[in-house]
Amino acid sequence: RVTSPGGTRADTGVDMRRFRGLICACSGAACLFAVGASAASAQTFYVNERNGEDTFACTSQAKPCLTIAGAVKKAEAATPPNTIEVAEGVYHETVELLNPKATDLTINGEEPGVVIKGKKAPALHAQASGAVTVSNLKLEATTEAGASLKSAVVDRGAALTLDNVAVENESGEGVDGIEAAEPGASLTMNGGGIEMEGGSQGYGVVAVEAPTALNGVKILNGAAAPDTAGGINSVKSSLSLTNTSVSVESEAFAAVHTEEDSSVSIINSSVRQNGLAPGVQLEESPTNASGMRVEMVRPTSNAVGLEVSSETSSSFSHLAVSGTWTGTAMESFGADLALTDSTLVTGGASTAPALWYDGQTGNRGLLLQRTLLQAAPGASPAALQAERANATLDSSEVLGGKRAVFFQIPTAVTHTLTVSASTLDGGAPGLAADAAGTGGVEAVGKGAAGSVANVSIQGSIVLEKQIASFSPSDSASIGCTYSAVPSQAQAA
Repeated sequence: RVTSPGGTRADTGVDMRRFRGLICACSGAACLFAVGASAASAQTFYVNERNGEDTFACTSQAKPCLTIAGAVKKAEAATPPNTIEVAEGVYHETVELLNPKATDLTINGEEPGVVIKGKKAPALHAQASGAVTVSNLKLEATTEAGASLKSAVVDRGAALTLDNVAVENESGEGVDGIEAAEPGASLTMNGGGIEMEGGSQGYGVVAVEAPTALNGVKILNGAAAPDTAGGINSVKSSLSLTNTSVSVESEAFAAVHTEEDSSVSIINSSVRQNGLAPGVQLEESPTNASGMRVEMVRPTSNAVGLEVSSETSSSFSHLAVSGTWTGTAMESFGADLALTDSTLVTGGASTAPALWYDGQTGNRGLLLQRTLLQAAPGASPAALQAERANATLDSSEVLGGKRAVFFQIPTAVTHTLTVSASTLDGGAPGLAADAAGTGGVEAVGKGAAGSVANVSIQGSIVLEKQIASFSPSDSASIGCTYSAVPSQAQAA
């Protein structure tokens, strides 16, 4: 009982019953709301081509969706993150993630043997912003005639991660294996591989303004691919390769090519070029590499193994370039270059230098530490050709060439080559009495009034004579201290 405003008592039994009813009604509404929220929250959806129907809820393995596209629509209606588990089978469809709601989505092959084969389009077309992960399955480009987009994977804005995914393009007219382009797109690939066979055109991976990281990936652009096939092409992106191998048979494109990337990181990765194109080309892309191996195996190729051109410094440690081709092992143009604990060896039939460095804009220039450069005895002009910058050889070996080192300053500046605790041996390795004209170091001041080329050899072994040559108004000098060098004198 309660007291009314007037001070009298009134029986409120009916009112209390109504109040209790209101409580029950509100509780029921809360329950209904909770059910609704649960239906829209993160879920796992199932797909099975053997017993599925896209009309099912697809939230149990007993009643799965028939298609991945059907499960994607249901995932778009649920609060992310969501997962789609795909049973064994070959799914002839294109997984299109074009709706902005298709984000924080994982598509996983829940058992071996899951293949998504594009139908008149890529196997996977991701455009929605946000994270998308595909794992433990195979993505194949369409082989149907008249298809518009024939790359196996196209990313136009998603943060795409491929975990243990095999990508294959054998369309015969295909563009690329994986295309990642547009601002906002990014590609991370962990494990798995990319195969381009059957006359496929393009690169295994193309990234344009899309940061790309490949970890433990194998890329094969095989012998059946045409002249236009390559491995990786990264433009205005950032590229990271870790424990990754790239093997191509390209006649036109490098196995790895970057252009204006903000940064390139290569760790414990290998490149095998069995075509006529360069192995690795890094254009205007500052690079930090450790443990990179480049193998050039086409005997008729005269392409460069590794080319670096940048206005920003790059460094390589434990770099190895070798093969049976006739080109230069490494060429570098532009900014400072550091090689540490590395080996550059040209083919036995090559007449090209092991390393050609043109400093152009470099300050410190070239630094070799504990590094071996070896060219064939007839390599011209030398095993190491260094120009327009300072250069330092520290505890290194330079073997072969008509000269072991050719150091030239063609502009009106002064630069110095410093050789410290190193061995220089032109011509045939180990011979002090090589054919006439073989030299250890040649310093050249030439081409512009006031060019000065200075060489300082300290605590080193040089098996052949030194040569200083210069034009009027220029100068060149070579000084040897605490070194084993041939006894010689050269008239001014």
